[in-house]
Amino acid sequence: MDWEAHIEQWSRTAVRLLEIRHYRVAYGIVPDLDLGQDSIFVVITHGKARITLSGKVYQAQAPYILHGGEGAELSLHPLDQDFACYFIQYTSFCASLEDAQSFRIPYVFTPYALLAIQEKCDTMFRSWQQSSPMDKLQAQSTFLPFVYEVLRQIQTSTNQTAERLS
Repeated sequence: MDWEAHIEQWSRTAVRLLEIRHYRVAYGIVPDLDLGQDSIFVVITHGKARITLSGKVYQAQAPYILHGGEGAELSLHPLDQDFACYFIQYTSFCASLEDAQSFRIPYVFTPYALLAIQEKCDTMFRSWQQSSPMDKLQAQSTFLPFVYEVLRQIQTSTNQTAERLS
């Protein structure tokens, strides 16, 4: 994937946080994943799971992040007694068809600094659980710094890998 182009598309696209859910489940219990037609980030913070995203199967172990674009099919089966993750649903309002297609691309990533990402997830989740419009706005305002941190870590990892291969 051309990460520079993808980052540029994020910088010029309006996005809206639709929901954030936190799951902490026991082995064998599969969370309800009614995603509709929205895009999603799945941030695995504890444990292991088998995840199917748009027909591709991943064996995921925390820390792990998945992105599914609009209309992506997702199923998740915890493989540990202690499994926790965040589901962050959003929608994008793209100016061009090219940008919209970029947001539909599924990808996975192992972050090298989960704490920075998890703190943003925690803040979004706590704010989202409140009923006031100001709290919802706080959650929305935390979404882009979350995306920034994910993309920053992807870009850093990609650059370091490229340097090692040079």
